Amino acid sequence: MIITNLGKFHCIIVCKAYSLLNSNIVLESKIPVLVQLMLFICLSTIGNSQEIYSIQSFQYQNSKTFGFVSMTDIFRHSHHPDSLVIDPQNLGDFKFEDVNAHTVNEPYRTRFLSRLNIAVSDSIFIYSFKLDRCFSFPLSGLNLVAHLTMYGPDFPITQDQYLIGFEFGKDGLPYDLLGEYYYNAIASIASKNPFQTGETQRIIWEKTLEESMPDFELPEIAKRWKNEWIKTVVRNEVYRFTSVFYVYYLQSMERETGGGGRHLLVANSKTGKVIFNTFYFDSEGTYLLPLSGVDEMDNLEMGQWTGKLFPNKPPIIYGFYGNSFGCPSIDFIDKDLSPIYIRCDNRH
Repeated sequence: MIITNLGKFHCIIVCKAYSLLNSNIVLESKIPVLVQLMLFICLSTIGNSQEIYSIQSFQYQNSKTFGFVSMTDIFRHSHHPDSLVIDPQNLGDFKFEDVNAHTVNEPYRTRFLSRLNIAVSDSIFIYSFKLDRCFSFPLSGLNLVAHLTMYGPDFPITQDQYLIGFEFGKDGLPYDLLGEYYYNAIASIASKNPFQTGETQRIIWEKTLEESMPDFELPEIAKRWKNEWIKTVVRNEVYRFTSVFYVYYLQSMERETGGGGRHLLVANSKTGKVIFNTFYFDSEGTYLLPLSGVDEMDNLEMGQWTGKLFPNKPPIIYGFYGNSFGCPSIDFIDKDLSPIYIRCDNRH
């Protein structure tokens, strides 16, 4: 049996049942397998942040371009005829023209959204780092669209070859404001806006002396590598940025064998204590973005941002990585909070 959705009510019941168990008793001896599975799902979802999605731009061969928020990154397909979310006429060995983007109509729209626990009355909220502005659109006014992955099709076509999500025209989400590829904009689907404006800012780095950096230990990520990467690193320029509550230090690094990295320290501006400590580095799936205010390639479409983007959450820091594989994430300036993974439906 596969559980694809677990309601909050069931989660509460299972978790309360677990809390009544003696912590010294082996879990398997007290809880049936199915309840263990429900408990695992419950405990792994409690405290997780609202899902955040990237915005992509797609273009038909007839030059129609639209913004698109894909949600199939977290969707579990069922291929049973009674569970399809793509009309059978768009599956199999049929012939099609262009990119085969089509509107998902009833009953497939309702079936798709219900499996993601998305309500008809929800809205999609889009935050632009570049503008520090939020746009909102009721889902009831948007088309749910499916289009084949850029790596397809692979005949016979199955529904998991489609990206499914909401479409925005140029008028609804203007390129002139957000940028042609919606590069630094993110989205969330909810009943109320999860973002806040007025408390984030673009980081403008200024060169400083290496001696100005506070004392630090190697971050946890370096310890997981057993310091092999660090042994070949040459540390270079140091940059600094100061906000009301924090001082940010960034040191560029490079390996003798090739490839670069950056070491970021964030310290409390009053105490000088380091509260965030991490590395960013080139890899097969990531590359370092230009530094705001430093690199010649610096522009408002890129760069780094920080501040309180989410109510009742610590400040974030964002914009160090570009991704050739996988999806980017948003870090919290808090060592105890995991980053928010931005769902981008990156299919490689």
